[in-house]
Amino acid sequence: MHTVNNTKDLYPYLQRCMAMLSSSLPFVLFSGGYISEQIPLQKSLSQYYHTPMGDVFVGVLCIVGLFLFFHKNPNGREKLALKMAGAFAIGIALLPTDNTDICQKVSILTMTGNLHLVCAIGFFLAMTYLYIFLARGKCTKDNNKHRLLYKACSSLLVLCMGFGILAHQKVLGSYFCEIRPMFIVESASILISSIYFYIGKNY
Repeated sequence: MHTVNNTKDLYPYLQRCMAMLSSSLPFVLFSGGYISEQIPLQKSLSQYYHTPMGDVFVGVLCIVGLFLFFHKNPNGREKLALKMAGAFAIGIALLPTDNTDICQKVSILTMTGNLHLVCAIGFFLAMTYLYIFLARGKCTKDNNKHRLLYKACSSLLVLCMGFGILAHQKVLGSYFCEIRPMFIVESASILISSIYFYIGKNY
């Protein structure tokens, strides 16, 4: 079992904990909901807020959001992007999405639902900027593998956001809606975003 011997080892250890916590969220929500309450797979991660797994959804996002916001980082641009991502993550948790069927042709979001959507887009834009900045920044000059990985993550996040917008606007049709495209896109985006904790530079 891994033990933390001093404060210098604590921060990298916390980063790995955040990576595991965030990347496991989609699986925990689905498996926990289905095993405990026979809850079917929801059409988006955010809709788990309105199920018995809502506390888990809110708790994990708040923990990850606070860690991002208070992330120890001396670089101004990276620090700002992390703070924005953290604030948006907390907004996603505390401003729930509407409890409606997103496959409906007509759906008018409430103010809270619109704010939730803004926070979700803002979070992934902040993470995309973070990956782009790291790909170009001095922290990867001596590590081409990390540079390529950051570029790949930023590209994949852009693709996920584009696909998510198409799914949200019902452009993909009813068949794609029934296979839970928003759940898939959000889960993929969460997994991509968690990579930062796995390979991000420890200060």
